[in-house]
This record gives sequence, C-alpha cells and structure tokens, in this order.
Amino acid sequence: MATFLYRLGRFSFRRRRLVLMLWTAVLAVVGIAAAGVTSKTTDTFSIPGTQSQKALDLLSEEFPQAAADGATARVVFEAPDGQRLTSGARKADVEALVAGLGRAHQVQTVTGPYAGGTVSEDGSIGYAQVTYEVADADVSDQARADLADIAAQGERSALHVSMGGTAVAAEAHQSTTELIGILIAAVVLVVTLGSLVAARLPLLTALFGVGLAILSITLAGSFIDLSSNTSTLALMLGLAVAIDYALFIVSRYREELKDGHPPEEAVGRAVGTAGSAVVFAGLTVVIALAGLSVIGIRVLTDIGLGSAFAVVVAVFQWGWLADIFGVDRTGPVVSILPIFMIGVVFGLAMDYQAFLVPRMREEYVHGAEPAAAVVAGFRHGARVVTAAAVIVIAVFSGFVFSDEPIIKSMGLGLAAAVFFDAFVVQMTVVPAIMALLGRRAWSLPRRLDRLLPNVDVEVEKLRLRPGGAADGAPEPESAPEADGAPGAGRAPEPERVPTGKG
Repeated sequence: MATFLYRLGRFSFRRRRLVLMLWTAVLAVVGIAAAGVTSKTTDTFSIPGTQSQKALDLLSEEFPQAAADGATARVVFEAPDGQRLTSGARKADVEALVAGLGRAHQVQTVTGPYAGGTVSEDGSIGYAQVTYEVADADVSDQARADLADIAAQGERSALHVSMGGTAVAAEAHQSTTELIGILIAAVVLVVTLGSLVAARLPLLTALFGVGLAILSITLAGSFIDLSSNTSTLALMLGLAVAIDYALFIVSRYREELKDGHPPEEAVGRAVGTAGSAVVFAGLTVVIALAGLSVIGIRVLTDIGLGSAFAVVVAVFQWGWLADIFGVDRTGPVVSILPIFMIGVVFGLAMDYQAFLVPRMREEYVHGAEPAAAVVAGFRHGARVVTAAAVIVIAVFSGFVFSDEPIIKSMGLGLAAAVFFDAFVVQMTVVPAIMALLGRRAWSLPRRLDRLLPNVDVEVEKLRLRPGGAADGAPEPESAPEADGAPGAGRAPEPERVPTGKG
C-alpha cells in the first residue's frame, strides 16, 4: 500500500496539471448532471428491525389516526379578560374554530379542548391538539395558511389564538455559524503549518471534495429517497475529516522537505506514509457508517462515545446550559442519534488511532526501543493530531446553532466525542498502554502473522536507502562511506518484527 501510494504521489506531482484538469472535469460533469435533476427528500426516520420501529409500525397499522410520525400542532384559545371559554358564546366560537381545523388541509385528527379535557380550571384557556397525515417536512404551505386563517377567525371573535408544534415551526435554514468553524479551522491551519499558502490547501481540497459529495447526493436523490438532512450531515462530516486528512499529508510533506528531500520525493513519501494512514482511517469511517444499515447493530462503547452521549442528554434532555446552546425546548433525545453517533464516533476514533500508532510503529520498525518509539511517534504526531482535533471540534461546533434539532444535537455530540476521544483516550490512555505493553504491543502469533496480508501501514518499505530514496524510486549512486566503516552514518538495521507477509 505504501509503495503504491508513494508512486501515486510522485505521478500526481509530475502530472499535476493533468490531475487538476481531470478532477475539475469530474466536478463539472457531476455539477451539470445534478443541476438537471429534481431531488426529493423526507424527514421521516426509520430503523428497521428495532423494537421502537416495530412499535411505531404497529401503531400506524392499528391506529392510523394516531399518525405516530406525523406533524402536530397545538392551537391555544384564550378568552377575553373576565370571560370563560365554557360560557355559551365563547364555547360556540371555540367549537366553530375546532371544526375549521378539522377541515384544514392535510389534517388527520383534531381533539378539541372540551373533548380532550384541556381547559384550565378557571376556564380562561384551552387548547386543541391537531395531528397531520404527513411528516413535518411535508406540511404544505396551504396547510400552514389554513392554520393562520383559523387564528385570524379567532381574533375576529375576540379570542386570542396562538399556535405551536412541528407543523407551524418556521422552515429551518442553514445558519452562518458553520463559517465560524471554518474560520477557526483556517486559523489553526495557519498556526500549525506556519504558512498562508500551505494553510489554504487543506481548506481548498476539503471544499472541493465536499462540493463533489453534495452534488453527488443531489444526483442520487433523484433516484432514491434521502433524508432532508443528508446534505447537511455530509457537509458536517466531510469538512471535518477532509481538512484533517489534508492536514496530515501536508504536514508530513513539510517534514520530508525539512529532511532534505526534493519536492517530488517529499510528495511521494508524504502520500506513502501519511496517505496510508488516511486511506485506512477513511475506510474505517466508511465501514462504520455503512454498518448503520445493518439491522441489529451492536452497540460499541468507549470513553469518547459515552462522554459525548452524556453531554447530549444533559443539554437536550435535562436542559443544562440550554440557553447557551439555543435549545428552546427539552425532551427525549431522538432515537436515531445514538445509533448514528456509534458509527461516526467509532470511525473518527479510529482516525486518530491510525495517525498516532502507525507513527509509533514506524519508529519501532526503524530500530527504536519500544518506549522510545512511543515517545518519538507521539512527539511527531501529537502536534498535528491536536490541530486536527481542534479543527474537527470547531467544524462540528458550528452546527450546534443550526435550526434543525437533530443537526444541533449531532453537532454538539460529535464535538464532545472528538474532544474526549482525542485528548483523553488517544493522547493519554493509548500512549500509556503502549508503553506498558512494550514489545508485546507489536507482536503477533506467528501463524496469524503468516495469514495476514502485508498492508505496510507502518511504511517499512519506505525506509531510506543509502542515497535517501525510498523503495520504488530510482536508486542514486552510493555516497562514499565515512571512516572506512560500511554503512557509517546510517541508522542501525532494525530487528525483524512481524508485519505480515512480505
């Protein structure tokens, strides 16, 4: 893997104009195709096979009038000062308005204040509960207009009418707070890389990749049913991991330049080393997200996920710091959130694992003692991983102030998960465990070692040759050896440790 990526990096460097033109052409083709289709979305969530989903399906089948996943509205009637809704004239006015609600567009059932027993003890206030036959996102403008007409009729009858619920909520729009997260990411990149030009590269590649993904989602939405939050989730996750992945490769490229490698060689080595970790980290995220489609998914518990879910419950269910995070109404956490976070947090947790631990193993394979390898690998990776974690937290936090409750809760949960996982688990617990295990951390049973493929995550095949070129590159002429000793000035030959086949 490392050798293949090394060659790919060198090829892309030599043919950089061709590579940029091809990717730009792909973006243009997908954009043109997406512009010519109409994508339909839905706000209805379902988790086939779970007990809660079975209960909802049974409720919809046996009591369709309940509309378990339909939009709702609560219409509150208030009598004029000194009057009661239970008096003859006012009661007739309320009953007329309730009848009008029953005739409104897309309304399935209406329970009035008298039938439902929702009139206050003093008779001054009561409310009707309205259930719709469609989900929140599918409530039409005509249905909302009918509600407004009912309110106007009540006001003309000297009643004060107010309404709430998912059916009358203002249509959610994407806020600009996400830009704050991107700006913070830009500042972190400048500080980490020490260059405005280098800092722009992760942002540009992330925006390019996320743009291509969102256009692809729009195109796919014309063929399959997608959630209305799909594009927002793709933007949230895509920006976070894309900036991180680019940061790891660019940072490794700068290290290779400092070691004296020419630009083409530095690009090849950066893509072969950091790129290997990016490939496996990315595959882990993809596999984790793909696992969400499996019925009966097993719950994976770790410190980061548990802490993150505790934060979400505290804010959105218990109301802690609700005003700070813009939570207007507390309630149970949406059922799909824990399952979604399991997939995403597990994938992101493996990201930092894939960047820190392979660098430790790289040092060990190249001859360092186990404890020294942990220290050296951590020293090389901690600064970049810290920057990457801050960037991801900033991007996710930008979505905390979204108008969509599920996006808001996911943004907060994922930001908290990355914080606990990166700074508590990966940068504290993992190095401690690796140091305690010593050589056993890098050992495999011989039989298992023979069975496993050699994917070369620790980039053993990219060890320096006498002239400084990596495997797969043209080998330069050997330099004179100092002091007449063979191999003087080179690192000692590392001991053979199990790495798989090869």
